[in-house]
Amino acid sequence: CAVLLAESISGSEKEFVKKMNSKAKELGANNTFFSDCSGLSDNDHYTTSYDLALISIELVTKYPKVFEYTNIREDYIRKNTENPFWLVNTNKLIGRVEGLNGLKTGYTSFSGYCITLSMKQNNMSLISVVFGYDNATTRNAESLELLRYGFSNYKVEKIISKGEILESI
Repeated sequence: CAVLLAESISGSEKEFVKKMNSKAKELGANNTFFSDCSGLSDNDHYTTSYDLALISIELVTKYPKVFEYTNIREDYIRKNTENPFWLVNTNKLIGRVEGLNGLKTGYTSFSGYCITLSMKQNNMSLISVVFGYDNATTRNAESLELLRYGFSNYKVEKIISKGEILESI
């Protein structure tokens, strides 16, 4: 699917990957290099937790509609056909943890089990990114622990409203 989308958007996977790398640099993801559009087939493909957080922030800020999809626990595709196909979200925390609304799970032999979680509580949104776990259970627990730490130790405070003038000199 990723290759088909890449070819549709850029004419070829190679051209699409060039765009991916250009966008990563534009976002400040300087320790990221994409060698293919899926990240599954090439050892030269790499990123960091920080860079993936930057990319995730761009995604959820510019395209908040993504949460309509990352929040789905399970659904059928081809519902109204003779051959419906049941899909289950690989993020087993969706629907089980209040405020959790995405974002991605993964596994490769190089990065181990990884997850990028997005969560909103009390008008504050946080993203956690972890790599390198031996199993999904530990990966999920560690990522949730990061989010819980963030929500326990930080809060959003409004200092000034947009357009409000503090003082004229």
